[in-house]
Amino acid sequence: MKAITDIDLIQKYLDKDLSNEEEQVLQNRIEQDADFKVALELAIYRNVQEKIKWKQRFKALRTQEKAEGKEVMTEVLEKEDKVVTKTKSPSRYWLKMAALVLGVLLTLTWVTYFYTTVNQTDYLVTEYLDATYKPMPDFERSTATAQSAIKTYQNGGYKKTIQYLENLQKEQKLNEGEILMLGASYLYIPEPNYTKAFEQFKQITKEKYADHAEWYKSLCLYQLGEKEEAKKVWEQIADNENHRYNKKAKKFIKD
Repeated sequence: MKAITDIDLIQKYLDKDLSNEEEQVLQNRIEQDADFKVALELAIYRNVQEKIKWKQRFKALRTQEKAEGKEVMTEVLEKEDKVVTKTKSPSRYWLKMAALVLGVLLTLTWVTYFYTTVNQTDYLVTEYLDATYKPMPDFERSTATAQSAIKTYQNGGYKKTIQYLENLQKEQKLNEGEILMLGASYLYIPEPNYTKAFEQFKQITKEKYADHAEWYKSLCLYQLGEKEEAKKVWEQIADNENHRYNKKAKKFIKD
């Protein structure tokens, strides 16, 4: 494998684009270099915060659309993009120098803030919820509605996916792949419904989906304020070396 820089390694981790070999390199760097581990954790935190800001911006624009009764999101974002485009960009040299100086000045402040103020469990839960679950639906029932739900989910249309599956649920019992997808969809709409998501995950009994359901139930419990119950589930998962989410659960126990 071609050598990869720490910056590229961290960026590929944030983009969820690591190969199996690169994942092993990342794990080795974390275990062997404390400075790299701190840099990675800071990058994760900043990345999560940016996503939270965008979700808040998205929610505000959706609220504005409802109030005005028309689509405003595209118009507003296009205007903002034009303002950014018209702004004269500094040379790459000075941009790099400014970033370097700013990074040096802020690193100690960020490290102190991260370890004394930020609840690491909160940001880990946010990070894991933000990582969209890729469903493995049962295909033994290929109804048009079920297929439409799967395609819509894969394209990020979670609200529409909920509509498809709820309509299908009125006609017949959902299989567990569809139930799991319905629960995940409740997590990814602009205003997540953790209660409804949890109710779906509770119905999962098949071994094929059990690990996924247990993991997402724990995240829902945490978001619903049942933090001690969530921690109990993480402890159980951490004790099971064969569990799909064993390593992630251990991060919570460690913290």
